[in-house]
Amino acid sequence: NATKTTSSVTTVITSTVNFTTSSKTDSDLVAGHTGTAGDSLKYKITVINTGNQAAVNMVVVDTLPVHIHVKGAEISNSGTLTGSVITWPTVALFQPNTTQIYTFTVYLDSSVADGATITNNAHITSVGVSQTVSVSFNVSNKPQMTMSKSVNVAEARPGDTVTYTINYSNIGTSTATLVTVTDVTPGQETYVAQSIIVNGVAQTDQADADEATVSGTLLTFNLGNVPAGGTGIIKYKVVVK
Repeated sequence: NATKTTSSVTTVITSTVNFTTSSKTDSDLVAGHTGTAGDSLKYKITVINTGNQAAVNMVVVDTLPVHIHVKGAEISNSGTLTGSVITWPTVALFQPNTTQIYTFTVYLDSSVADGATITNNAHITSVGVSQTVSVSFNVSNKPQMTMSKSVNVAEARPGDTVTYTINYSNIGTSTATLVTVTDVTPGQETYVAQSIIVNGVAQTDQADADEATVSGTLLTFNLGNVPAGGTGIIKYKVVVK
C-alpha cells in the first residue's frame, strides 16, 4: 500500500509599529551656520511609521533645552508650549507607511557659554511603542573685534596737520573685555600733543584715568569692555615733518 505524506508551513505575521526611521534636524535662519548666540533656528521632526500596523494614540513631545526659546507662536500642527515642553495633539491612528512633519522656530539666547553643546530631544510615543529623536550643535558665542583706519587728506606737505581716525566695532555675540588699541606714529610725522579724542571725549596724554596714553611715538588706547554690537571712534592729529 502506498503511503501518502503531507507537510505544511505556517507563517506567522507579526503586526508592528516602527518609528525607528523618524528623525530630527535643525537649520539656521540667520547666517546659515547653526550655533551662533542670538540666531534663530528651525527644528524639524519627521515621524515615519514603517511598520505594518497603525500606531494608536500617537503623541509627539519636545522638551526644549536651556538657552533655547520658542519664537512667538511659530509651532506647526497646533502644537502648544507649556513651560519648556511642546506637545502636539494626539493622532488616534497613525497608519503604516505614513509620514508626518512637525516644525517650530526658536532662538538661542546670548547667555549661552561659548563651546557649549545644545541637544534637543523629541519623544514619539504610541500604545506600546516609543522612540526618541535628537539633534545637537556646538555654540559659538564670543567677541570679534574689527578695526579700520583712515586719514582726512589724500596728500600732505611738510608742516601740514592731518587727522587720523580709527573706527572699531565688536561684531561678535559677546562682550570683548579689556580691549586695547595701539598705534605708532611713523618717523615722518610728529604727534600733536593733547589731540586725542575717544568717542567724542578729549583725552590727556598722561597715563591717568582716561582711555589714552602717549609714550614717545606709541599711542595706547585702553577701551575697556566693548559689548556685542558696540562701536567707537578714536581720533588724533599729527604734523608732517
